[in-house]
Amino acid sequence: MHGRYDLTGAVRAVTSIVGALGWRKSYDVLEVLGPVDEAAEQGAYELGATIAALLA
Repeated sequence: MHGRYDLTGAVRAVTSIVGALGWRKSYDVLEVLGPVDEAAEQGAYELGATIAALLA
């Protein structure tokens, strides 16, 4: 998730929706505040790789 100042409400909302659908969490939520930097890009790459590995 990407936001400018705070992601608490957004993370809570998505977590509630996912739980109601009966889905399970496969990776920690990636939270990026402010500009997207190299660390955020690396985190997104790792998230994508983990999801791809779980689907394979």
